Order: sequence, then C-alpha cells, then structure tokens
Amino acid sequence: MAKSRTSEAIKKLMGLQAKTAVVVRDGREIEVLIKDVEVNDIVIVKPGEKIPVDGEVTEGKVMLMSR
Repeated sequence: MAKSRTSEAIKKLMGLQAKTAVVVRDGREIEVLIKDVEVNDIVIVKPGEKIPVDGEVTEGKVMLMSR
C-alpha cells in the first residue's frame, strides 16, 4: 500500500513539471520542449511561470507583493 501511494505521489509531482521552456536563440525568444534545452541556452522565465530547468540566474529582479 505504501508503495502504491509513493508511486501516485511521484506521478502527481511529475505532472506539475513544466513541459516547455522559452529560450533565446539567434536573438529571438522561441518555445522548445524541455528535452531540447541545451547547455548555455538562456531561458526566459516570466512572473507566475514555472521554472522549467535547473540553471544559473544571470540577471533578473523579484517583486514581493504583500497580501
């Protein structure tokens, strides 16, 4: 039973994962599948979007909003 619950939880987590990323190539922003993101691609993440891949933040800013 525990194995089944763990399996279900992993499937749910995988469903939350972003499927595509917006990358800059040849000076243009294009949408590609996660599997097509390459090393040294610049990935654009806009407010409210999921972060699609691991990487290094090169520039950006954060706006904190109070409730």
